[in-house]
Amino acid sequence: MALLTRLVAVPLWRHRFEGHELEYLSAFNGDPWESSTRVYPLLAELYALMGLLFSNSYGLVALNLFASLLGIFAGFHWARKKWGDSTAWMLAILLTLSPTHAFWSTSIYNVTLPQTALLCGLALGGWRGAIAVALACNMRIELLLLAPIIALLSDWRVATGCAAGLCAWPLMGSAPNITPPLEVLPVNMGLTEMLGPLGSTIGLLLLLLALQRHNFQLALGAAAVHLIGSCFDDYGTRHGLFGAFCGMALLASCTGWRRTLAPLACALFVFELAGLHDQVRMTAAHFSSELPELPRVAQMPAECHEILDDPLDERSHWRARKAWPSGTVCWGEERIHRAWTTRGLQDRRTRMHRSYNLKPRAILELESGPRLIYEVQK
Repeated sequence: MALLTRLVAVPLWRHRFEGHELEYLSAFNGDPWESSTRVYPLLAELYALMGLLFSNSYGLVALNLFASLLGIFAGFHWARKKWGDSTAWMLAILLTLSPTHAFWSTSIYNVTLPQTALLCGLALGGWRGAIAVALACNMRIELLLLAPIIALLSDWRVATGCAAGLCAWPLMGSAPNITPPLEVLPVNMGLTEMLGPLGSTIGLLLLLLALQRHNFQLALGAAAVHLIGSCFDDYGTRHGLFGAFCGMALLASCTGWRRTLAPLACALFVFELAGLHDQVRMTAAHFSSELPELPRVAQMPAECHEILDDPLDERSHWRARKAWPSGTVCWGEERIHRAWTTRGLQDRRTRMHRSYNLKPRAILELESGPRLIYEVQK
């Protein structure tokens, strides 16, 4: 059922390598690659080894798809040991239908594999679990910040595996860009949808109703993941995956009349999966057809200061609370901000539309396609 959900929502055969995935694809193809916070040596070397065994790059997608299914089994096994059979089966169903987990299941970026390793750590427990968590943190170093949550949901030995994430730090060619939390928290704390559908208004209501004394630790885990993720200037659904897992476990572990909340969450997930499937259709032609009637220009208007997320401009919108740049502040939205394959850029689009008042101004014609220019207002 999980395999069918993923292949229908995010078709494997329509996958396109875009964005940071291309850097991992270079490692698979035997081309030079540079370690960074986007390209972790452990994962890049794994892909390079796979490139020696076969040449079809879709094998990388299949590996992550299989890892996504393994993550469901690991979550089921953990919940079974901790809460019993009925909770385990309900959690497995929620993970099966989770749009956020399905969304990342066919990406070769360092998201699904470390998430699965983290869930395997919870399921295995003890020192074996610590090894799995160590692998997870060496593929996504910020997971080491989850050590207290992992200790709460499993045991302290599993949480010690987070310390191994420090081994990845000296191997990376560049350090992460750190924006002062007081600048990003006011923007990101309200973006609860980075936890998936359970972060929506309806989802938060379900979680609030599901809260009981025996599952309070799961609510604490979801809140902690959101708080930690909100400290990153590029906070997105990839950072909130474990928080989404905690939320699903919270619903699955309900007792009494609250057991009806989990099926309601399943219905919410199915609705969101239908919307996710529509994103697959977002081609350049579809994006162009949805653009409003605006003046078309060949270059950015001279009075516009365009803010960027990558690379982060010193005068960008994160500094808006201190000193808004002089002149007109603009932001451009392209097809890649809505395309299914460039997953991380959708988070940036969500952040901009939720955080600021965007007024359409013009359409900038580029070789890569049209860019809708917005005037950003406080």
